[in-house]
Amino acid sequence: MAQEIEAAPGIVARQEIELARPLRDLLRYVHRLKPSVVLTCGRGSSAHAATFGKHLIERYVGLPVAEAAPSIASIYRRRLNLRNQLLLAISQSGRSDDLVSFATQARRSGSLTVAITNAPTSPLASACDIVLPLAAGPELSVAATKTFMATAAVLMRLAGAWTGDPNLLSAVGRLPDRLAYASKLDWSRAQEALSRSTHLVVLGRGPTLGIAREAALKLKETCRLHADADSGAEFLHGPVALVRPGYPVLVFTPTDEAAPTVRLLCRDLHAKGAHLLVADGASTEGTPLPVLPIEHPEADALCLLQSSYVMTVALATQLGVDVDNPPHLRKVTRTT
Repeated sequence: MAQEIEAAPGIVARQEIELARPLRDLLRYVHRLKPSVVLTCGRGSSAHAATFGKHLIERYVGLPVAEAAPSIASIYRRRLNLRNQLLLAISQSGRSDDLVSFATQARRSGSLTVAITNAPTSPLASACDIVLPLAAGPELSVAATKTFMATAAVLMRLAGAWTGDPNLLSAVGRLPDRLAYASKLDWSRAQEALSRSTHLVVLGRGPTLGIAREAALKLKETCRLHADADSGAEFLHGPVALVRPGYPVLVFTPTDEAAPTVRLLCRDLHAKGAHLLVADGASTEGTPLPVLPIEHPEADALCLLQSSYVMTVALATQLGVDVDNPPHLRKVTRTT
């Protein structure tokens, strides 16, 4: 896992060449079809990457993005009316049966189907019209890290190419170096705090919501911590009742217009006695975690996750957990 976290910057740097042609093909179809909605389909880390993609497409492209329920096709055998819409089916292995079923049904319904996968010859890739390869090389760690980063970078490239946004595209170009720097940031204060915990909440908003969900999953998988993830806004609609003095809350503060609302929440949680661990260069509450200088909101969010990944491996080692052999898990999970 540690080796694959370290490999992520190089993968993001190399993938542009392999993506050039399929991205051009995809955008040619998209401009012709003019979809009015984008659907995403994924499980686990891929679903969290889809949350990141939802934010990208809704913010930059301006189309609504909906999360599909694969069981509609695989279990209920129901075909949705998706003519001229766009499906992004995301899977590291491309071998989850329910994702393949949904992509197959969507294609038969007239949707443009795109597989974002690390396995360009997989069943999911074969079921789709276009394949956007992650180009991450074999991923041996059970807990996916480099393929999440590769997927997020593909989604940034897609949104940037779709809109022609030069800032978004240049941010992806600078991302490899920034990920490498993020790997070296010292999050030992979070490691120390979480080594004494059995549970925590991880919060994000906007570009950091998918990042919070992914970070929480890694803490569950590799450190056996009960980590819930939520939007900073949704957290106030009930889960905030969990907070009591000393309750650990890990906050991934976005660097865009959503930042003030997250900082306001942090002040409220600090007043309630929560043990805040805040990844925010401007934080005045709780325990600050070091972050890179602000550059671009979506790239900044991925850099926060890279630092979190490194901390998670160190925490698991401290807790005596073998990150490469998490209990009850296999590399490829096939759901039906």
